[in-house]
Amino acid sequence: MNLLLVEPDELSPEGLVTLEDVRARHLLGVLRVVPEQAVLVGVVNGALCMGRVVSVSGHAVTLACTLT
Repeated sequence: MNLLLVEPDELSPEGLVTLEDVRARHLLGVLRVVPEQAVLVGVVNGALCMGRVVSVSGHAVTLACTLT
């Protein structure tokens, strides 16, 4: 099972997070995520969220997170 960690300040008030770092590379290269795919997200020192891939570009992944 994979758990994607994000910092609280990376989440927008709407629950969106766009990743362009090693986490995005892992999501794209290893997990091969596609739009609408679910990803378990953990907020550091916070809650678990279910993330839904909103968009994928050449090097970035945007997820919409919903608290579980």
